[in-house]
Amino acid sequence: MRNTAATAFESDAIVRPTVPAQPEPLLTINEVAAWLGVSKAWVYDHSTRKKPYLPCVRFGELTRFRRGEIERFIQEHVKTDGSAG
Repeated sequence: MRNTAATAFESDAIVRPTVPAQPEPLLTINEVAAWLGVSKAWVYDHSTRKKPYLPCVRFGELTRFRRGEIERFIQEHVKTDGSAG
């Protein structure tokens, strides 16, 4: 005797392959500089040694930035109390 409940359950269980989400393209120094309204030298300096540190990804001599990390950097440095620095 066949268990019809089990058969119905098995036929409903369709396995679909998951398609990985396309990663966001990384930003260049030029793109980050334009977005922040600063010079390319400022972006380079703050991604290599100065505070506040601008998070980046390095591939040998190439420097790239994740949009989400730049957005987080902006949020972390928002001044709401009117203080300088």
